[in-house]
Amino acid sequence: MLLAACSSSKHVQTDLQEPPKVENPSGETAPSTALQSPGETIPGFTEAQEESVADPLESFNRAMFIFNDKLYFWAMKPAIRGYNQVVPEAARKSVRNFFLNLEMPVRFVSSLLQAQIVAMGIELARFTINSTAGVAGFLDVAKSSFYLEPQEKDIGQTLGKYGIGEGLYFVWPFVGPSTARDTGGLFVELFLTPWRLVNPAGAAAGIGMYDYFNRASLDAIEYEELINSAVEPYAALKNAYIQYRRNVVKNK
Repeated sequence: MLLAACSSSKHVQTDLQEPPKVENPSGETAPSTALQSPGETIPGFTEAQEESVADPLESFNRAMFIFNDKLYFWAMKPAIRGYNQVVPEAARKSVRNFFLNLEMPVRFVSSLLQAQIVAMGIELARFTINSTAGVAGFLDVAKSSFYLEPQEKDIGQTLGKYGIGEGLYFVWPFVGPSTARDTGGLFVELFLTPWRLVNPAGAAAGIGMYDYFNRASLDAIEYEELINSAVEPYAALKNAYIQYRRNVVKNK
């Protein structure tokens, strides 16, 4: 979730001269091009996007943000570098495909609850094709050969479409940004994802950690770009996550 919030926040440095640096909460340095003059917004954000949800737990959330940020830069990032050198990108994408295929029940049930019949059919077809021709889901044959895109459906989105508000904003350790509504959705999804029901619970946790780590090896650069380009990283990540989730709810 923390990485997903950054999916639309890519920036390209075009200055010929290296700018001065500013320090973010992780201790990393970021280009001072992130410093905007009054009236400017964080790149990629509009005034509407800056609207946010209630954050009465800001002190706790900021502490969790710093914890997650340092965990990434101090531990995960060095580990990801080593992992990427050993495991080719194609193999890492195949692992991601495998877990996405196993998460089909979440998307299928969410589509059902939203009365999205076409999306339900697409998810069933994708699962059937990828579980067979796609070698247990390691290959996304449904997308590459049949042009069937995975449906962006989840329980938190479904609750939003039924008019349930976002509620309070949270930053959970290890998980990242969320809201009361999305946290409730994640709890329901625990029972819809097969590998999360593996016994013992420690084995399921280990599988989940590997899935998270593998996805981070493919997507973490987007988190870094967002954090390093922001004047206020906490607010930038919060705004990015809220706007992303609102767009997910609005989209059919």
